[in-house]
Amino acid sequence: MIPPIRSISFDSTFTGDLGVELLRCENGASDCRLLSTEPHRNTRGLVHGGVSFALIDSGMGAAVSSTLREGEGCATIEIKISYMAPVYPGTELRCASRVIKRGKTVIFIESEVTVDGAPVARATGTYAVTGPTG
Repeated sequence: MIPPIRSISFDSTFTGDLGVELLRCENGASDCRLLSTEPHRNTRGLVHGGVSFALIDSGMGAAVSSTLREGEGCATIEIKISYMAPVYPGTELRCASRVIKRGKTVIFIESEVTVDGAPVARATGTYAVTGPTG
């Protein structure tokens, strides 16, 4: 069972280890941030695209979780991401996610990652609403 949204934390998870901080999560929306560091670099010296992807997946999951009813859970069905600009170590990435439509069994969501207000990645996602047994 998903904990009440007020207790969602990234502190002891993969997302927390990555450095993601949940700033806001309510009513089908979330805001997260991550300060990119040297270990986030790819072989070209840029922040690896997987960092933005993990930030988006975490933000989407938090926003989706804020819409769940007692006994419901969620699981990612798919995420489609478009990268628009390179990201350099030492910059802060911000991710805003919002639920577009919540059905009985499927939730549609979108996210945008920005650096200094400029978009660097956008994504759409689909999440399954699961029952108490997952």
